[in-house]
Amino acid sequence: MQIIITGGLGFIGNSLYNKLKLNNVIYLIDKKKSKTDNYLNLDLSNENSLKKLNLRNIDTILHFAGQSSVAKSYENPKKDLKDNILATINILNWAKKNKVKRFIFASSYNVYSEKKNGSLKETDSCKPKSFYGISKLACENYIQTFCYENKINWNILRLFNVYGPNQEYTSYHGLVNIFLKNAIKYNFINIKGSIKRFRDFIYIDDLVNIIKKLIKSKKNINKIYNIGSGKKIKLDKLIKILEKKIKKKIKFKVLSGTKGDFFGCFADISKLKKELSYIPKYELEHGLNQILNNEKK
Repeated sequence: MQIIITGGLGFIGNSLYNKLKLNNVIYLIDKKKSKTDNYLNLDLSNENSLKKLNLRNIDTILHFAGQSSVAKSYENPKKDLKDNILATINILNWAKKNKVKRFIFASSYNVYSEKKNGSLKETDSCKPKSFYGISKLACENYIQTFCYENKINWNILRLFNVYGPNQEYTSYHGLVNIFLKNAIKYNFINIKGSIKRFRDFIYIDDLVNIIKKLIKSKKNINKIYNIGSGKKIKLDKLIKILEKKIKKKIKFKVLSGTKGDFFGCFADISKLKKELSYIPKYELEHGLNQILNNEKK
């Protein structure tokens, strides 16, 4: 199978590449410079840039490129729109012209309306509270309409908090990685909003295995799936687990919350279990062990 991965140099894109390249021909697209095999340095938000994309007989596009921060979407809404919505429309047009069979998109739980109990199901209301969520939901709508009109099979994956080794450190994205790196380096964590906030953390290998299974499946096309562990983890519990792993007490300070961010959420993955027969295998403690082992290397 010939597959394009957009955002191919990112944490998720690179992890997908490493697992899929054994049995498939993979082409990576990203805006960064790299000497990686089968790599194309393209800006998908620039329609002219895609004229350099001279590939044929592509079976599937895994579209994981885009702006991925709630906070940054408020700093520059125009860039959020450009990197998410415009880039998606451009790669969809390329898929149409080149008769791509399937389009799989990385969306986000941020498309949902926030619920008091935090449990989110694919059929729940979608009324985003951030510019980032708005851009992701707009992409979902464009994809479904465009693919229907042009007979392209699609899937939308609403990702919850993905974490794992080799995730690039930033101060604004990747909560597990931020907490762990600051706990190790400074023995101190800044917590935004409340210690009682909660999230659903899914280990990168679980995400990759779900996508591998989805690519092979012909009966689960044209559907939306929540991609999470299905477990609710409060930040105070996460800190206790981190303390156990690094074997020292972690100090923290509670700051004001991020504009547009959810207080708490976790995935209802009953649809994923039923239709793909998939149950996430990796517990949070296992994932943290893998990150720490990688740091030691």
